[in-house]
Amino acid sequence: MVKIRPIKKQNLEILYKEMFDSAVPWLHGKNLAEQIKGNSVWLIAWQDKLPVGHIQITFKNSEVKKIRKQIKRCPHLSTLYVNSKFRRKGIAKKIMKYAEKLVKKKGYKRVGLSVEKDNKFLNNLYEKLGYKDWKKGIVLDSWQELHNKKLKRISEKCNYLIKNLK
Repeated sequence: MVKIRPIKKQNLEILYKEMFDSAVPWLHGKNLAEQIKGNSVWLIAWQDKLPVGHIQITFKNSEVKKIRKQIKRCPHLSTLYVNSKFRRKGIAKKIMKYAEKLVKKKGYKRVGLSVEKDNKFLNNLYEKLGYKDWKKGIVLDSWQELHNKKLKRISEKCNYLIKNLK
């Protein structure tokens, strides 16, 4: 059974070991620091005692300037990830639903996310979960990833999707 909860400092070591392929190691510490400041919540999905996935909720909107200018008071979901050994088991959907409940509990009426324009799998997943295109065009989003042990900035054309929370 998968349980989802916010990261705790004592979780960092196992995250480095078990989920290193999902991000650059320092990102785990940065996400924890942002959570401690109250700017975000970084949710970890656990199966037994293993971390199998994560997502970050940023309450101050997207980092993308075009989105921030046009949408106010809309938390942003990012870094949805499920370990490849645990994919196609509904874990991503569980993580998303948990994140949405948390956003709604904090008093927000909607939530948004960027998804790579050409990622058909994630675009379909988000559509099934009720996310709709924001109708203001494609955005250029960027993030850092580790490639061949080197940090690389990735920029992608993304759809920006919003879900109204009921």
